[in-house]
Amino acid sequence: MTSHLRLGRACTIAALLLGAGALRLALDADWIPAAALAYGSLVVTLGARLEYGSHRRVLEQHEWARRHALGETPLAPLDPCCPLWRISRTSHAPDCTRVRFEEITSQLTDIDTRDSA
Repeated sequence: MTSHLRLGRACTIAALLLGAGALRLALDADWIPAAALAYGSLVVTLGARLEYGSHRRVLEQHEWARRHALGETPLAPLDPCCPLWRISRTSHAPDCTRVRFEEITSQLTDIDTRDSA
């Protein structure tokens, strides 16, 4: 279990409790506190979703590294490490896969041009 999974589960529980509190306040016609708790529930739900995605990413990184250590050569690297990869044109983190993807793509292109010559 990664810390991302633990935090994701805690966020899920917090979102459920906030949602239940919002529902209870809405039934008592306390609309402003109910809206605040509902908004908080949505924000914590987003956090849980991001943490579950980070957990999956860590598991995929471990699997990719395991396969690479066994001598397998997975052609494509892992998906980009975050949505910033799609809008930035540079690597922004030490474990960003953009650099590895561009290296592998250039190596495959070099192999194709040598084979066709």
